[in-house]
Amino acid sequence: MATAPDDWQDNPVFGGRGLTPPSTYIVPLSQPRERPVHPATGKIIAELGLRYRPSLHADLEAYAHTLRLLTQDVADVDPGALGWACREWVRTKPFLPKANELIALAHEFTTSATQGTDTGLAQLQDHCDRLNALNGGRDGWHVVGQRGSRTIAKRNERRSDAA
Repeated sequence: MATAPDDWQDNPVFGGRGLTPPSTYIVPLSQPRERPVHPATGKIIAELGLRYRPSLHADLEAYAHTLRLLTQDVADVDPGALGWACREWVRTKPFLPKANELIALAHEFTTSATQGTDTGLAQLQDHCDRLNALNGGRDGWHVVGQRGSRTIAKRNERRSDAA
């Protein structure tokens, strides 16, 4: 009886070699790297953990792991905004917050801190004044645009040197 043409022994690539046994070496999966946590963030979450102590029947190791995960989850948040968010949380809530709740409060703090202010306007105006001083005010640099998209530009009108 003839063998099938796709038999591995008749295949010229394998050339009569035996089957390769499956590998017994398992490549270990790389552990995800933890994000670096600012020391102030760790201190803020540690104080939060002290304020909301677990019950007497709770597993302290599991509680410590919960605080560690919370610290890693809020590692990207500015420590100043996180501190404000934790103080606000402690004033109003009787339980330990979740990461998304702290992140939302911190975001609320950062947006309310800049809302209603002319963020960067004074810096842009100082820059325009310096440019105008360098070229004798001939170009007439000024601030254009609204909050969030401000920039500087030259005025279209040019002063005459004869005047």
